[in-house]
Amino acid sequence: MGESSAIGSEIAANTKNAPKPLLRMKFNTYEEAYNYYNSYALLMGFGIRKSTINYSLKTRDLLDRKFVCNKEGYRSNRDKIEMPFRRETRVGCKAMMRVKVLKDKSWEVTGFVEDHTNHVLSSPDKAKIHRSHQQFHKTQICKKLIESLQKEGIPPSTISCVINATNGRGGELVTPQQCIDHIRTQRVNNIGHECISIIRYFQSKTVNDPKFYFAIEVDSSGQMRSVFWADGRLRASYLQFSDVIVFDANKFSLSFAPFTGVNHHRQFTLLGCALLADEQEDTFVWLFQEWLKCMHGVEPGAIITDQDRAMCNAIHSVFPMTRHYYCYWHMQKHITDHLPTLGSRYSEQFQRYWGLWCNSSSIEQCEGYWLEMKEKFDINEEGDGWLQIVYKCRDHWVLCYLKDTFFARMRSSQMSESINAFFDGYVNSQTQLQEFVTQYEKAVTHRRLSEAHEDFKSPNTKPVMLL
Repeated sequence: MGESSAIGSEIAANTKNAPKPLLRMKFNTYEEAYNYYNSYALLMGFGIRKSTINYSLKTRDLLDRKFVCNKEGYRSNRDKIEMPFRRETRVGCKAMMRVKVLKDKSWEVTGFVEDHTNHVLSSPDKAKIHRSHQQFHKTQICKKLIESLQKEGIPPSTISCVINATNGRGGELVTPQQCIDHIRTQRVNNIGHECISIIRYFQSKTVNDPKFYFAIEVDSSGQMRSVFWADGRLRASYLQFSDVIVFDANKFSLSFAPFTGVNHHRQFTLLGCALLADEQEDTFVWLFQEWLKCMHGVEPGAIITDQDRAMCNAIHSVFPMTRHYYCYWHMQKHITDHLPTLGSRYSEQFQRYWGLWCNSSSIEQCEGYWLEMKEKFDINEEGDGWLQIVYKCRDHWVLCYLKDTFFARMRSSQMSESINAFFDGYVNSQTQLQEFVTQYEKAVTHRRLSEAHEDFKSPNTKPVMLL
């Protein structure tokens, strides 16, 4: 026993040339045992993975762990059905090493199977390609590089390409999933500090920009749910471009919700930004109230959004004097999805009457066509079908009801979607919350340079405050 322990202690300190594990060999930690077996596997030409783990039923303390050849076991039937074209890599290999924890918290080898009788081992130059031997992604150098590139808004797939092109480690590659896993770990570790960090960042902004506005919504436990912010230039711009705004919410790590307007060059211009915990009515009410406070209490002349009930209810509650227009593109998509079914249900003439109704030149004509449609096709106006829903909200999308409102030739929330496309080069779904805010500032700075260039090209245009 003493001899085996001595051998284990001596070799565990340097596992580059690890010999075959011996029963009753000891290690300080199970990670040390894993590294030893992994080094042995590299010399032999196979990869390993962590397998079964047992806990005490009384204390839930870790009792033992098992490390196996990466070709141990077989794919599940469910995996074969869901991914039938995936290459088969498991062949039921029995090779393994089992270790258990002792009273002194050290770990001892209690089982070892050497044979790999049902598969061929890799040659020494190819053994390092096995996943367990790909260790570079765990190093501090690689982790710091992942974090630095991620802060620049680079997506995980590109980060892995950059690292693999520069690390010079032969066949050892860093995968996009390994980048994602590290970024996710960093995000989890940072959750408790994000709210404080963002508040400090926003407070620092007010030093150079006294008009900078921000608001944070917290839940009952004090955790941050949503955040909204706008700098002084955005607030000044709104007073000149408040005729019509576009609002949309799109998923990043939270719902990214920009307020968008159009400037004197017919370019999109940001008028505030929020990250929302969810897309419920009370969340939208909170956001619109904060945005209204930020924008000097001036309601927009018109607002364009998707046909979202929670969003619509919040708009009517907070902006009672604002004309609300449903995005033309989304409405046409819904019509394209539903109209063929309705046409086949009623008659071939239905689509012709539908076109006459939608494109009426006046409200009186529109209502007249609707009465004809009701009578001719026996439409029940009190029902809850799609046709009744679009009729009841006709003043939000049928053009003859919107003739008295200025929309700056905008009919779609795609203006807001172009904002999202613009930010794609700076943020992505893996961007941490604090980074999102700082990356947003970089994107805004870039956008302002573009708008300044347009002003320079059009010297006769009256200068206004932008973005």
